[in-house]
Amino acid sequence: MSAASEVAPQQRPRRRSAESAAREAADPAYRERKRTARAALAAEIAGGRPPSSLAELRMAKGLSQSDLASKTGMTQPHIAKIEARKLGIQLVTARKMALALNTSIDQLAELVLPLEADTLLSPPTSARNDTVIVENK
Repeated sequence: MSAASEVAPQQRPRRRSAESAAREAADPAYRERKRTARAALAAEIAGGRPPSSLAELRMAKGLSQSDLASKTGMTQPHIAKIEARKLGIQLVTARKMALALNTSIDQLAELVLPLEADTLLSPPTSARNDTVIVENK
């Protein structure tokens, strides 16, 4: 097999190690340094403009996806899918995220819904009557 025809193995995305998570949980100074670094990175990416994505807003608040997941009762992969706009969110979820990020539901909706999509608040589709589904047309 020639070098040109060899295909490099696909690298898996880097995950936060269990050691890093444990250190962050046990060491408040380390956790604060990481929070500050995330906020600084978000400010550099934004360049003085308001956040244009959920990920930018989350990082500006100094939170990792795992941190936001813990504050909202979701999982990190679920947060990642919402940030990638692969999933819509329920109103209950939007409330939890807005509280965790100290922002309004309106601002959150601008960041998680596709810019060109019309949105529709539909009747509940689950057995829970307090749930409203946000759907993209």
